[in-house]
Amino acid sequence: MKNELKYKIFEDLKIKIINNEIKPNEIINERDIASSFGTSTTPVKEALFYLEYYNFITIKPRKKIFVNEIDLKTIKDTFQMRVKLEPIIIDLTIKTHSKSFLAKSLLKFKNNFSELLELAEINETLFYKYDDEFHQFFSNNCGNQFFTNQMNLVYENLTRIRKILHHGIPKRKENIEEHINLLDLILDGEPYEKINSYSIEHIENELADFFKDINFFNL
Repeated sequence: MKNELKYKIFEDLKIKIINNEIKPNEIINERDIASSFGTSTTPVKEALFYLEYYNFITIKPRKKIFVNEIDLKTIKDTFQMRVKLEPIIIDLTIKTHSKSFLAKSLLKFKNNFSELLELAEINETLFYKYDDEFHQFFSNNCGNQFFTNQMNLVYENLTRIRKILHHGIPKRKENIEEHINLLDLILDGEPYEKINSYSIEHIENELADFFKDINFFNL
């Protein structure tokens, strides 16, 4: 029961940090959290240990616990991991599943992105919903639990970066078109090298697009 509570507290706090409900530099009080869950501080301390391990918070013994900021290194590290791992999990997903399964799943994503392009202005909420579902499909279907765990952490950090820094910045239609182009390459059965190259190009374009607005961010 204690283990279940520890993970429940961990997930609850993590989601709130990712969604910017608990903001960067905000102080976390162990006793307040314990009180809200009706428990002792022991499972709270364990949950906070995991949050620090995954770099969401910093614990200063006998001083304070605070949420980490998003800085340039966090952004660069997140995209560096993504550009290295994302092409691998796409390739593994293609090799793990049948063409019919891929076609059924990926055509849904293509239709979603195509509908977005038809809008006069890109709907930010829908954009990130479809984008998250698209990326999580590959991380959750690559057939390797270690890649899945690592990529989901990368995507959680990417979501947090977007929520804190990129919210309200207009989304490029080119970004959505790149998603569709990547889906077409997979659906058409193009070779690994071509899919891999385009996947990397897409991530690098997204990073470049992100940093075009660097003066907008308070870093």
